[in-house]
Amino acid sequence: MFLTAALLLSVTFLPGYALCRVLDASADKLRKFMLAPALGLLLVYGLSGIVLLSGLWTWGLMCALFLLLNTLAISQLRSRKRVAQSLTSWQKLERAMHGEVYGTPEEAISDEVAAQRWLQNQRNPWMLAFASTVLLSCFTLPLLMDSPFGVDWIGFSTLTHQISSVGDLSLSGTNTGFWTYPPGFPSLAAWMQESLNLAPSEAVFTLGHYTLAVLLLGIGGAMDRHGAGANGILAMALGAGLFAKTFDSGYPTVASQLGLVVGLLVLLRPSSTRGKHHTTGFVMAFFCVLMIHPTGATYLGMLMLAHLLIGLSLSEKHGENIKKLLLTSSILLTIAAAIALVILAPRMLDAAVFAEYGWQGGRPMLMYNGILLVLGLCSAWKLRQTIEGRLLAVWFTGLWLLTTIHLIEGLEQIPVLSLLSYTLYSMGLHAFHIPLAALVALWWSQTTCLTSIDENHN
Repeated sequence: MFLTAALLLSVTFLPGYALCRVLDASADKLRKFMLAPALGLLLVYGLSGIVLLSGLWTWGLMCALFLLLNTLAISQLRSRKRVAQSLTSWQKLERAMHGEVYGTPEEAISDEVAAQRWLQNQRNPWMLAFASTVLLSCFTLPLLMDSPFGVDWIGFSTLTHQISSVGDLSLSGTNTGFWTYPPGFPSLAAWMQESLNLAPSEAVFTLGHYTLAVLLLGIGGAMDRHGAGANGILAMALGAGLFAKTFDSGYPTVASQLGLVVGLLVLLRPSSTRGKHHTTGFVMAFFCVLMIHPTGATYLGMLMLAHLLIGLSLSEKHGENIKKLLLTSSILLTIAAAIALVILAPRMLDAAVFAEYGWQGGRPMLMYNGILLVLGLCSAWKLRQTIEGRLLAVWFTGLWLLTTIHLIEGLEQIPVLSLLSYTLYSMGLHAFHIPLAALVALWWSQTTCLTSIDENHN
């Protein structure tokens, strides 16, 4: 397990660190170390999926592309433009955080520097220590067990072995055909199998649990920007959803949640502080998530929709900034809808709306996230006068409304609804965990820096 973690960290850390530098220029070293593994792993998943879709997958090509990705990351990290006028807004913010003078101070940058320095000085070492125990717990199962729980890992192992053997997902013999599954997870698992000479089952087992650990760490990093880093990780421990999904070997579904780390970094911030680089990073994350599993893309799309709804309901200036994201959002959602309607939905012509575990907004949600739900509703009420609180509450509500798809089980006439039901069939485990944990973390922390609704109107 630790050898797998070391290999993945060596490949993903520098790209993630470079991306963190762009998406969160105000981050100090601790926050960058929290965000880098998750952001880097997301990029590597996306790159692995693209290579497999191209039909050119080989272990050597994967190694070469990972080396290229790290080389680009090193180049980005070493770039230091000297002319103040040529600095982008995130570069100015980054230099200001380090006390460097870049020209005439900008009010927005000065305010963010002051706020972030204060938040970073308020971190509680004991809370960070408790949070680290939650992270370490993610590695216990691979150390204690030889094979995963659940049955999904058998299919993922088959895909991993097939990619390692022939470089694609085609089947031969009695199972002639082609797998229809997002390529990111099995492609990266196959590279790990070849690199460390692992069994396919061991590769998917350790990759799945490593992904859960860096996801929790990434959520902590994203919430640390608001002064609730350790609280975010500890709040995740109050729900069983993503842990249960990982233990049941639903690894790609959990891995697709990595995009929500970028979503929280980019969208859970005042629009006045968001630049083109944030939108670019968000687009990259969206396409990387599509390479892993459509579930994560759906949740990221709902977060984007919640951001638009909240922004357009606020002040005129805020609304104008939101409209800058509207075109990008429309393009992303249109592409996702086109893929669903043209490519995937026609394959569901003979399938009915599926609800294996019943209505996902009822008992499954209560069973796996009941404690978080109670605390999350209290948090939403307490934070109702803040933009961040309302955005997360609207996001949770939108996800809950998606569960109505499971109330029409058996409908066969509309293939796109069948596709949606199969994509979200166990969303009671994984849809609500991160939104509720983010709400609880912001309420729990005593040192947050949130945007008041009244302040935004003034």
